[in-house]
Amino acid sequence: MVQAAKVCKENGAEEVICAVSHFCFTETGMERLTEAMPFPNSIYPSVIDEFYHSNSVNLWWSKKYKPGGIIELNVDPLFGEAISRINSNKSVSDLF
Repeated sequence: MVQAAKVCKENGAEEVICAVSHFCFTETGMERLTEAMPFPNSIYPSVIDEFYHSNSVNLWWSKKYKPGGIIELNVDPLFGEAISRINSNKSVSDLF
């Protein structure tokens, strides 16, 4: 993802926004993402300007900080409603 973002920026993209549903990166992937994200008052341009992920998997506990530009979307209400509908024999597809 970081390499693709770099290519986009090298070819004139003004902004790169990424999104994933389940944030399951290896330690190496986490390091690459961290290096690609914007840092406050940095003189270096970021490769990825914004990164969206759901909170279905939380890996930030292993880091001492979360880089700027990372937006976590709360899926708790959606998962809770889906479980409730399954238990009540109601449609889950209506949620989407």
